[in-house]
Amino acid sequence: MGLALLALAGALVPSGVRAQSLADARRAYAEVDFEATVEASRGAIAAGGHGPAELAELYRLLGLSLAALEQPQPARDAFVRLLAVDPDARLENRLSPQLRSPYMEARGYWGQFGEERLAVVAALRGSQIAVDVTDPAGLAERVRVRHRPGPEGGWQIVELAPSDDPAVRIEGDRAEVLVELLDGPGNVLLRQGSEAEPERVGAWPDPAEAVDEAGPAVPPAEPPNATPLHVAGVALLAGGVASAVVGAVFHVERESLAETWNEAGPGCDGNGLTRGEVCAGVRSDLDTAAMLSGVFYGLGGALALAGAIVMIAAPSGGGDETALRCAPGVLSVACGGRF
Repeated sequence: MGLALLALAGALVPSGVRAQSLADARRAYAEVDFEATVEASRGAIAAGGHGPAELAELYRLLGLSLAALEQPQPARDAFVRLLAVDPDARLENRLSPQLRSPYMEARGYWGQFGEERLAVVAALRGSQIAVDVTDPAGLAERVRVRHRPGPEGGWQIVELAPSDDPAVRIEGDRAEVLVELLDGPGNVLLRQGSEAEPERVGAWPDPAEAVDEAGPAVPPAEPPNATPLHVAGVALLAGGVASAVVGAVFHVERESLAETWNEAGPGCDGNGLTRGEVCAGVRSDLDTAAMLSGVFYGLGGALALAGAIVMIAAPSGGGDETALRCAPGVLSVACGGRF
């Protein structure tokens, strides 16, 4: 079956097709020009150099366009390759049966292999990187192996035939590896690992037990003692103290005005008039001072309580010597320590 698919490669990518790009295929498909989409897709595939994601999109556009042009067999072969590169590829349910039928046949083709799909596994065997290739449809024509001794080394590139039990000889007992399966034009059917995150084979230390070769690990710097929560807590406590002081000022003023109001004699009593008539202004000032005293006492208490809660919730910035401790006073909250 795999040889039959290889024989059909000429129908998918005929010789002599001018080089085109994925952008050309997208544009032609958007314009509902299926013949131009087929030409552009085949030309882009023949040009090579595409990664798995781009290649899958090209085969998807090619398969849909061939199906729309009533060429179900080539469309099926394009979808077979699409599902080889991207096993999770799906078509919209709203598409017509004419477009979906070749795709469903391609899924049936892969169903005969069960869970076996295009795959590659690299392992170190002795002094060689052995590459095990699974390719039930026979789509890969080359195996490209990139390897290096470690993150500081340069990449070495070797290309092998997948049918030769590919293996690459190395020096040492470990290597970082990037393996790619390529089709004839050089498109990447499957990539295992990347240059940023390569596969590791051989005797690599357990990351949990690894020790920096340059010396013992440097302990992380202690976090600064002051945290945003500490700062907010201190600000709230300071606001509470200030409010309590203002409340105390109005409280003193209220007591003075109350004494004037309650005094008999020349203060607010005499001339046959009532106390309210003689000292109306004193009464008004007394009520105002009493109200403001209560407001600022209440605000001070609320701010102090909020500050205390924030300080308790704030993460510790160090040991006991750096802890900030607060205690309530008569009209304020006293705090000490370092932060």
